[in-house]
Amino acid sequence: MKVPPQNIEAEQSVLGGIMLDPNAMDRVIDVINENDFYKTAHRKIYNAALALRQKSQPIDLITMTSFLRDNGEL
Repeated sequence: MKVPPQNIEAEQSVLGGIMLDPNAMDRVIDVINENDFYKTAHRKIYNAALALRQKSQPIDLITMTSFLRDNGEL
C-alpha cells in the first residue's frame, strides 16, 4: 500500500497559526479543507476551528480544547 504525500510539520504549523492569529482562518478557509490533513487528529482540530469560526468564537488553545472535549474528540 502506497502512503500518500504528507508533511506533519506543515500540518502542525498551519493549525498553530490558526490558533495564534485571529485572522488566519479567514485566509486559509478557501484554500485548505479537512482532507488536506493526513493525520486524523489534525482533521479534527481543523474541523473544530471551522465550527468555532461559524459560532464567531475565538480560535485559540482554550476554546479549541473545550470544544474538542465537549464533543468527545479530545
